[in-house]
Amino acid sequence: GGEDVSIYAKGPMSHLFEGTVEQSYIAHAMAYSACIGPFDKSTHPSFVSAGFSIPTLFSSILGSEELYFVHYHIIRICITVLIHSFLPIGYYIFIGLCLPELSLFNFNSLNLYWSIYLTFSVLFFIGICTFVYFWYMNSFECHPIVKQLKKFSQINSWKHVANEINLEFRRFDKFTSGHSIFNRFYLTDNWILKVNLYSLNVCPTSQADISLISAVDLDIVIDGQQSRQMLNLLVKPLDDDKSFKKFVFRVNSFEYKDFSDKFTRPIRLMCDIIIKQSLPELFLDAFREHVFSNEKNLQKREDLDQCIGCMKKLADVKLVKQCGSNSDCRSCMCRPMWCLECMGKWFAYRQNQSEPNTWLSSKASCPTCRATFCMLDVSHIEIFE
Repeated sequence: GGEDVSIYAKGPMSHLFEGTVEQSYIAHAMAYSACIGPFDKSTHPSFVSAGFSIPTLFSSILGSEELYFVHYHIIRICITVLIHSFLPIGYYIFIGLCLPELSLFNFNSLNLYWSIYLTFSVLFFIGICTFVYFWYMNSFECHPIVKQLKKFSQINSWKHVANEINLEFRRFDKFTSGHSIFNRFYLTDNWILKVNLYSLNVCPTSQADISLISAVDLDIVIDGQQSRQMLNLLVKPLDDDKSFKKFVFRVNSFEYKDFSDKFTRPIRLMCDIIIKQSLPELFLDAFREHVFSNEKNLQKREDLDQCIGCMKKLADVKLVKQCGSNSDCRSCMCRPMWCLECMGKWFAYRQNQSEPNTWLSSKASCPTCRATFCMLDVSHIEIFE
């Protein structure tokens, strides 16, 4: 035991298995590739239907956003501005076909209004086509996205920066927010990315100063969950650096904790805002309080490993039957492998989601050996020398 084991993968999503990875990563990557569990087809980006949109209609030209994020959005923006610039001409043609009495296709008898409209529409379309052709002929060196990336390259090579972003974007552990294909926000280990209709905001996390500037209470349903609060966050350069323009993005208040955990630097509060918590987060606070009131479990530091759930914290809970002989809970013989937060999340998601008032008195099974336990059986670990 303890030696590295080779992993061989081919086909779609095989790029997820590169280099040396932790053992816990493999199961998540396999679930993501197979679109099962939390990555089922209703939430998997490869299966999100966007209707008659540019990404779906031109998917063969755009390629894969998951594999080539930067190139995908460079081409997407070019196609978007071309199609949208043609809309005024399209409107003119549509009106001419629907209302033949206007004689819009008889250019010699056009009134002043339609002459000005048609002239402006044609010139606007030609101008946009010229811009896109200029970007294409210069290998997109003058494209707005490429200009941004050059600012972050020490060797003035935007392709090197693009490769770094593409590699990080392929990882399944990135933070993602947004329910529109033209308004999404991504946070990777080293990059902040915001996708807009006509632009892409990019900045390194090391150069970003993020502030929570406001909150908006809404009464809408997103993905089957009641969303009551949206948080507006401002991203600007550190120390008045001009490496990128400041921009604002939105996250659901229920996603804020995941975002703040992923973004390891402090987030500033510009005003007094009370962030509403999701039901699992509220339960986790109660779970933590109950566990701290249970009998402690003593362990040596050298006997504890990283939590196999988050791989960030030291395992700090152990399942020890303490609820009495009349209970159907069973003794768990597993060594400490989970932190309190991960165990609390596991406990919450094993309950009936429609009856949260029963969670504290319910039971769950050990993630490893499947032994039944209740909240009284979760012991917080105290380290002794």
